[in-house]
Amino acid sequence: MKIKLEELKNRILNGGGIDREEALEISEAPLEELCAAANEIREKLNGNKIDVCTILNGKSGFCPEDCKYCAQAGRHKTNIGHYPLMTVDAIVKDGLRNAAAPGVDRFSVVTSG
Repeated sequence: MKIKLEELKNRILNGGGIDREEALEISEAPLEELCAAANEIREKLNGNKIDVCTILNGKSGFCPEDCKYCAQAGRHKTNIGHYPLMTVDAIVKDGLRNAAAPGVDRFSVVTSG
């Protein structure tokens, strides 16, 4: 795997990509080697920085899906409030407030369903 992982890392560093089968294969690589390769790719492509994105839950609950992993799924008994899609004005107001926080690079609205 080490040779394959090195080959894939170099391909990505040279502007290429990997396919689904290769991605599944490297998921079985030793974690330390995989993290080292990913870190080298990150440093070359993004430098030593991170981008911070703040999100707003634009709609909570009322999702017709029932995903096992989602806290908003009907199967989970949580204390999460339910509300319909927020108005554009409310989203913009909240977005401006959140996006003004120090270090925030992006703002996104997420919804369920």
